Amino acid sequence: MKIREGILLKNICGAWLLIATGEAAEHCMYVREINDSLAFYWQKIAEGKAKEEIIQETLDRFDVSEELARKDLDLLIEQLYSMNYLIREEE
Repeated sequence: MKIREGILLKNICGAWLLIATGEAAEHCMYVREINDSLAFYWQKIAEGKAKEEIIQETLDRFDVSEELARKDLDLLIEQLYSMNYLIREEE
């Protein structure tokens, strides 16, 4: 999974925002507010973490089951692909 070039994560006045800049704005909403959990996942993806690393860090940080962490991460990744914030490596 790869973040589309030009997508920024910013915290403005306590709100997490994904902001599409440059060419990314042609593919995504200009601004989308996200919650703290999604911001956590986004930061891990931006750091280049593998899915298994993200799941382990989720379990270390939050009081959730591994099953729920996997399910939530899979759903989130698919949503980010469908909203064009993430692109498949081969694109």
